[in-house]
Amino acid sequence: MVRKNKKPYTFSNSSSRGSDANKKHNFSNSGNKRDNTPDGKKKTYNFSSSEEVPKEKERDYSFAQETVEDKIDSPHIIKEEDLKITREDVSNQRKIFDILKDESKIDDFLDFLEYELNTKIVGQKNASGYLSMAITEHLQNIIQNEKSHKPGLLLIGPTGSGKTYVVETILKYFHVPFVSADLTKITVEGYQGDNITVPLSELVDKSREMFTAEQLKNNPDIDIKYAEKYGVILFDELDKIAKNKEMKQKDVSGEEVQKRMLKLLYGSEETIKGDRKIRTDNILFFCAGAFADLESRVDLEKTCVSLDDDFDDFDDSVEEITETSFYSKLKGNVVETLVEYGIIKEFFGRIGNWVVLNEHSKENIKEMLLEKKNHVLGEIPFNLLLNNLQRKYKNLSFTDDAVDLMVDRAYEENKNIGGRAVNSLCNFTKMQMKIYLRHHRTQYPFDSEIKVDAEMLEEVLDYVPSK
Repeated sequence: MVRKNKKPYTFSNSSSRGSDANKKHNFSNSGNKRDNTPDGKKKTYNFSSSEEVPKEKERDYSFAQETVEDKIDSPHIIKEEDLKITREDVSNQRKIFDILKDESKIDDFLDFLEYELNTKIVGQKNASGYLSMAITEHLQNIIQNEKSHKPGLLLIGPTGSGKTYVVETILKYFHVPFVSADLTKITVEGYQGDNITVPLSELVDKSREMFTAEQLKNNPDIDIKYAEKYGVILFDELDKIAKNKEMKQKDVSGEEVQKRMLKLLYGSEETIKGDRKIRTDNILFFCAGAFADLESRVDLEKTCVSLDDDFDDFDDSVEEITETSFYSKLKGNVVETLVEYGIIKEFFGRIGNWVVLNEHSKENIKEMLLEKKNHVLGEIPFNLLLNNLQRKYKNLSFTDDAVDLMVDRAYEENKNIGGRAVNSLCNFTKMQMKIYLRHHRTQYPFDSEIKVDAEMLEEVLDYVPSK
């Protein structure tokens, strides 16, 4: 199949985390009013905290943000009743290590892990699958005292795509110490800022939390040894320490930090707080970065592959999956691209593998809102919103077109803050709704039936109390 109308590449301008911090997220004045469903009826969301969000029919979000290769090579669907390993089987470190020692249980464990991650992570199956395998194999080698190269990995994806969240979520099942370190705070020794050993100290602190006071008293170095053997560190914001080609003096927070990182990645003995020594040979290192300004810093004509050149043989519906951002279209030679961007070539001697996380689609956003539990509160975001409002307004409900409006607005904000837009919008909607209903309590008594449709919700979200 050859496409007659070739589509040019489009590039998203994902903002960096630094700029996100100062941005005021405004969900008002966006989105259009919705019409009723074709039959003239509106679906209503109204349920108690113990119920799941009702669905008209089962929707398949499996491939909403995966690459073409993911779609074609997607594994079989894993059902809960088919699992041979349960949450109880991985409830503590001893149990999970017993599983990792038994090669015959590894496939069952990976099936369990895949099923669990599907309930927590939207899209990004390529990233979660690779990370699960890499971490499992690494810890197997450590536990069984087998020599092997550490599977260093670089995660590339826009702000809010879940780079840190994916790693953190997977590692919770392994019961090992984990630290996410912000590289923008790190400088080389002797200059203002944290030095590269600070994340190592934090890793030992995390390790220390896993032992009792008696264990630490009997074996004072047990926290160091555990961190050395099983610790994992994610260096985030790698793109922010790319070397500045125009800087003539020593780049103490860019290229020099990269060079200092090399010692840790290859294995070295480092001194941390309290003059304690820690070796990094077995510590597993991951790196992550948005590389949001890649288009302006790198000649993408050389490093970005054309969709039409490489995927002409695939079905149109599959092609659409890959057209969301340039993140999914980098050539296989990512090294050349990122070296030109400002990452030193030696870095890839240890971080030689990479995985791309794409921007979330509108379908992903809807799934986050209605089906996936918030990783902090453990509840579905829309449930939290509705249950909070129903404490006072017990007969309040949302129609289907109102939910669609929420999805649209979260998707628009997603361009700036990624998946965090869902929780931000729910909090904003909750506060605006309470203010609006309080100021219109004559029209909406707390014990009356209140159906929030798209027209009303739009008015609520844009509502500004009069002076």
